Amino acid sequence: MRALKFAGAALAAVIVILALLLIIGIPSGFMTSAIQARVERETGYRLTIAGATKIGVWPQFNVTLNDVTLQDPKDRDGSHRLTIGSVQADMTLGSAWSGHPDITELVIISPVLYVPLLRERSGPLNPPSRQASSEADANAPTIDRVTVKDGAVVFSNLRDRVEDRIEGINAEAQIGGDRKIRITGGARAAEHPLKFEIKATAPAPPMGRQSIPVEFSLDASGLLQAPLSARAEVRLNGAVVMINGLTGTLGD
Repeated sequence: MRALKFAGAALAAVIVILALLLIIGIPSGFMTSAIQARVERETGYRLTIAGATKIGVWPQFNVTLNDVTLQDPKDRDGSHRLTIGSVQADMTLGSAWSGHPDITELVIISPVLYVPLLRERSGPLNPPSRQASSEADANAPTIDRVTVKDGAVVFSNLRDRVEDRIEGINAEAQIGGDRKIRITGGARAAEHPLKFEIKATAPAPPMGRQSIPVEFSLDASGLLQAPLSARAEVRLNGAVVMINGLTGTLGD
């Protein structure tokens, strides 16, 4: 569940960066430092932008960041971090000037989420603190579609030199104006292909402590004897993700 929260914080950080880029322009070293400080304040995670930042106008206005790393500042060995090859936001030019970007598509290329195995962790699993702001939620950019290309999740235990991967993650998330979310995609675990679909309806913000009905299906040929279909209610309570009322079927 901590991986889910970390990935959510990563996406929130990317959105914050893009919004700031549109407001202040292409950052110099000083502006980059300001953006990194803002992201850490909003999400609690440390941001590093090692690559170039580009703004394009054809065929659609877009902003691209390259070589991005998001990491827990308390994680000294780097076992819990997210790296992204590049992230591009396509948006309408009018919304960009308004300071409230309407992002038609967010394309995340080669993201790798590093997650330590459970036995490697010590102490409470509390994420970095984040300052709540209803004004920030109200002014957050809107996103119609998120596309992930060639992603991976790496589970590791540095002490025992154990590592496992889910690779080739390609997914697309459609976010409707009615707050309905549909995520479809595929991946590969070892030599086994995976296909998944997730449907949910997000409540009106703030989302904390509200139940989110979720439907999901998983087809893992070679790992499961038949496709898995299930329903559940997901609730966010601070750093805790609770899954309640889980029901489903495996095949028939």
